[in-house]
Amino acid sequence: MISDMMSLITEKGGSRTDSERILTDTGLTETELIFKENVRKLRKKTGRTIVETAEDLGLKYGKYRLIESMTPVNVKFETMERISNHYGIPVSDLFKL
Repeated sequence: MISDMMSLITEKGGSRTDSERILTDTGLTETELIFKENVRKLRKKTGRTIVETAEDLGLKYGKYRLIESMTPVNVKFETMERISNHYGIPVSDLFKL
């Protein structure tokens, strides 16, 4: 998965090397894993289902399910903003341990 956040870093002159990739079966980077886990934890805290949360965010169920899963998926920055606004937190908090 190459999220829009990673694309933004690359566009701004940063680089993403193989050493940044976590050696897991998913092939996701540490940052991607943190993002997905945080989104899942936030949803579970509210007691909402994936279907309900997807509807709240104006996303298709399948797209939102992929965001939470360990499946690589591109996540637009706009979607990250929707999620962070929904929970009343800054986008950067979605990437914190």
